[in-house]
Amino acid sequence: MINNDALKKPSVESFLSPRLLLITQAAKGGRAVLDIGTDHAYVPIYMVLKQGAKRAIAADINKGPLKRAEENIKKFGLCDKITTRLSDGLKEFEPFDADTVIIAGMGGTLIAKILDDSPQIKKEGIKFVLQPMTAEDELRRYLEKNGYKITDEFMTREGEKLYTVITAETGTPEKCEEVFYHVSKKLYEKKDELFRLFLERKINEFKKVNDGLKKAEKSDENNKRAEYAQKMLSELLRLKGECDKW
Repeated sequence: MINNDALKKPSVESFLSPRLLLITQAAKGGRAVLDIGTDHAYVPIYMVLKQGAKRAIAADINKGPLKRAEENIKKFGLCDKITTRLSDGLKEFEPFDADTVIIAGMGGTLIAKILDDSPQIKKEGIKFVLQPMTAEDELRRYLEKNGYKITDEFMTREGEKLYTVITAETGTPEKCEEVFYHVSKKLYEKKDELFRLFLERKINEFKKVNDGLKKAEKSDENNKRAEYAQKMLSELLRLKGECDKW
């Protein structure tokens, strides 16, 4: 006999893009999950249904996304395990609220600001899963300077776009070479195939910066920027040479 209820029940996997799925994989093992900027709450829903989380909080700064989140939580029958909370970043939370904090789908500068604005959440034993859409270098610098240790990095592809997910925890950060603020040292060490593509794109990016600065008005500031861009380009090309040996 066909179970009509089973037919009506949606599949959460169908709502997850490769980027969101990678985030849930990076957060695997979390028992109490907090998703900042949750939007539709598909990540915490997946964490509870598929990744063993016992409870989760879907948080957002705006009421609209929270309303959508509440509707989806109800649709999946998880009102007893997932709650919502209106919050500007992490300001309405304490360490006991979660053992895994997800901040994804926003710029690296904003992610760093969210962490910086809420020092109360920076406690031993909390895993941070961070997915910057831009400014990965700024986020890595912030983590290093503020007592966060990067534990791993992952990358996925959606069409032509590449997305990086960073996991971190409080601890003694590893001081890295300047070039590894711009590209992932963890992915380089793992010889990740998508890292090669990301590296090529970063090389082209610095080539354009370099060419633009050559045409720019001469000034001390532009000279410093040109010197830095040339240095990073040389380092990136060195890494490419190493990758070509894989």
